[in-house]
Amino acid sequence: MNWLTVLSALARIVLAILEMARERQAKGAGRAEAIAESATHALDLIRKARDARRAAADATVDPGRLRDDDGFRRD
Repeated sequence: MNWLTVLSALARIVLAILEMARERQAKGAGRAEAIAESATHALDLIRKARDARRAAADATVDPGRLRDDDGFRRD
């Protein structure tokens, strides 16, 4: 076994370790991206719910407005 073989084996080991570290980093980045996407989706749902709540609160201020005849009532 000469020095060239030992250095080559050592280089392969270092390369394997670096590849494992890169894969772990990529998985972490993917996880962070998924978390950010789900948080954005949750914030959109919260905004829609808040807007709907405000619209319902505005409708209760003038309840007579809810019963306006728009020509499509069947009663």
